[in-house]
Amino acid sequence: MNGFLPDKFPVSEYSASSSSLSRLHQIANSLPKLLLTSRVRRTIDALQKDDLSIDELLATGPEKDLRFAMVQLSFIAHAYIWGGSAAKGKLPEAVSKPWVQVAAVLGRPPILSYASYCLDNWFLLDKEESISLENVGLITNFLGGIDEDWFVTVHVCIENAASDAIRAAEAIAQCTAESDEQQVEALLKRIDQSLQKVNKIFLRMTERCNPYIYYHRVRPFIFGSKDNPALVKGLVLENQFNNKPQFLRGETGAQSSIVPSLDGALGVKHSNDSLRHYLNEMRDYMPP
Repeated sequence: MNGFLPDKFPVSEYSASSSSLSRLHQIANSLPKLLLTSRVRRTIDALQKDDLSIDELLATGPEKDLRFAMVQLSFIAHAYIWGGSAAKGKLPEAVSKPWVQVAAVLGRPPILSYASYCLDNWFLLDKEESISLENVGLITNFLGGIDEDWFVTVHVCIENAASDAIRAAEAIAQCTAESDEQQVEALLKRIDQSLQKVNKIFLRMTERCNPYIYYHRVRPFIFGSKDNPALVKGLVLENQFNNKPQFLRGETGAQSSIVPSLDGALGVKHSNDSLRHYLNEMRDYMPP
């Protein structure tokens, strides 16, 4: 078990074959060049409404393919929304329809969330070696580059480092007053040691992710439509939700399931303030 990372490596190609999946794959893989040349919106606007159809996946596709489609559609959608001098408040049906469809199957909102940005978006450079910052790369990017990759791969490695804490928390949640005291102590120590590894990885963030570049070139693409002054009227997903604007949070590490799971297992309570409300809202964006 890899904590909340997939039990098997995320896929970078579809097991099914169709012209629409090929087109989806091609556009997603070309995003760094399309964004660099300001061609994302032109490319998406030229699509017919079924050019990125995922009907074949919805009918027969394994979950790993559906999660990959969610990654690619989320990146394409956010590149379209945020990849210009001003935000776009309406997403064409060619992207919005399959995006809403796959999001519904996966039980998540149609927005780029942590699951697609991080959990399902990595590969090992050498599959014979373990997960580490020296062995993890990203499958799908916006602009690409060291800062963007490092920011996400740090989170991938954090999820991996926390996996033993999650396993120990699962065991400790089953303990009772009759449980062996030394066994409980050993489980608590495993949680502590695992989180120390998490903190060491997190402290490496600034090694290859410059705060200025992150803020100006990485962060803008993962914004959402809720409480965002650039999208005060929300985001319309063309011909979805009766064309009513959607107000959804953008991607954030607060959508990781690590800390809420540990809080739950250990019975940690939090004060009822605005941050607690926000963090509880983040659960809506986590995989069920």
